[in-house]
Amino acid sequence: MGGRNTYEYIRLNLPGAVPSITSVDGSITKAGGKIVEGEFRYDALSDLQISNNYQLAICSEDCTGVIQKVVYDASTSTVIEFSTPLDHGVPVPQFFQADSYDELKKCFENEEKSNLLNVHMLERLTISKSSSTSFFLGAYGITSKFNSIDVLRRWLWVFERSRISNIRILTFSTDCDPKYLRAMRLISGFFAKLPNIPIIHLCTKIRNRLLSQSASMFIGNGKISVDVLFDLIKNQSKLIHGLVKTDVYPKDRQNFSSCAKISTDDVLSALNNASDSYATQVYLRLLRSIILAYIEQSTSIIDRIYHSWITVFICRLWWTWLQLTDVEEISTEY
Repeated sequence: MGGRNTYEYIRLNLPGAVPSITSVDGSITKAGGKIVEGEFRYDALSDLQISNNYQLAICSEDCTGVIQKVVYDASTSTVIEFSTPLDHGVPVPQFFQADSYDELKKCFENEEKSNLLNVHMLERLTISKSSSTSFFLGAYGITSKFNSIDVLRRWLWVFERSRISNIRILTFSTDCDPKYLRAMRLISGFFAKLPNIPIIHLCTKIRNRLLSQSASMFIGNGKISVDVLFDLIKNQSKLIHGLVKTDVYPKDRQNFSSCAKISTDDVLSALNNASDSYATQVYLRLLRSIILAYIEQSTSIIDRIYHSWITVFICRLWWTWLQLTDVEEISTEY
């Protein structure tokens, strides 16, 4: 937990108690545990999955500041701690080859030193009572010159490669860096920038489409018609539904109050006894739910959520029916 200096301090003060750092590095290398900058340890991850038989994990990613220091790795003849280039967000391992002095000089003259270390860790999820251990997936030096799209592409790549190892990444965890937060917003769709549509104008458009003489609307075998409302006014008392003809057909096509009047609970209840009115009832119920969810100030939060979903379900079902219906056949019939 204390790092390299703490380990070296303990070793010097307790002679023979712990091996030297060189010996530890040699043992790790012989065991096949050598860490290469920019290389993800999917082979070791696959072996760990087979031995522990777990399939779910959480991936975390974070950057931390480091001291800029270039190191030569003699085993791979590469230079470490230059900023690792990203290929569609994925780091390219062993990119800076230094087989000659000229190549090494070229790296120092043209490449930027990394001031950040990006680390990927996996936390496996298990049903056993014993706590799971974290798995080091990979690390590489970078600078701040990357964007949210790079992060998003890297997460998708990690997800697909982990799935090849029979491990499903449930979620990605990171800090509050704006680039990572934007990647989360893009992949989840939360806080999306949606078009701002005036709801009152939407309600009047729905009402005006009901009054249109050129357009015909159907839901199933039923036709949406304003004649149902005129028949209601003609055959039933105003005390039952509270409507007059000017409420149904206002002179001002942007009159919102008529939208509220033709979709009241009294009107919907009165239409239950009217013949061939089911499609019109559904259409007015859609209008009523929009008003209650987005305009009516006295609507409670739970009712607002309820009517929002009613609006969504009616529109989705109606759209699905339209996709499965022969429009030309309906046009010929009516």
